[in-house]
Amino acid sequence: MLALGQTNGTIFFDDIKAIAITLEQLNKIHEEENAKTTAALISANSDSKPTVFSNGGFENGMNSWRGNVTTSTSIFKEGKAALILKSPTMDWTGIDQIADVPENVSSITLSAWLKSDAIKQGKDVWNNGLFNVEFTGNTQQKTGEQNIAFITGTTDWTYFTKTFQLPAGTKKYRIMLALGFASGTLYADDISVIFK
Repeated sequence: MLALGQTNGTIFFDDIKAIAITLEQLNKIHEEENAKTTAALISANSDSKPTVFSNGGFENGMNSWRGNVTTSTSIFKEGKAALILKSPTMDWTGIDQIADVPENVSSITLSAWLKSDAIKQGKDVWNNGLFNVEFTGNTQQKTGEQNIAFITGTTDWTYFTKTFQLPAGTKKYRIMLALGFASGTLYADDISVIFK
């Protein structure tokens, strides 16, 4: 599909190719793209005030989040909106947000309300609806990654929460919600971050 996604203007396409790659190659490409994006964000924010996690309830649409998805104003847990991730095929569909870890904290507690509709697991056990956090240092060097929730099938709103000790050298964290090479619909609402 080639498109202007809910925007105006002109875009030209030329010399389009499709090249088959393995799942391992695709994962490596995603890691490299995430590393570049994280490095760019770190560089852009190096001389500015710390970035704070915001819009966890999606009341302001997709503000503060990266990813080409939408919000639902008809299905939500709190407030008047929730994230909705949909994929009819076993593709990667997701969003993320990167923020700074405050000074002098040792742990992070993340929580969210998640709801699923006919999520079918992909090839591997981790190919489903997911809620993850990734930790990095002053560069794009990863200091750790943790899963908060995997979700499949059809479920009502369920509250997920986990507390993690921050790995040594952690300066930033990246919250990610996705259908990780799985199909179906994932809703998320009222995402919270607490440091101690």
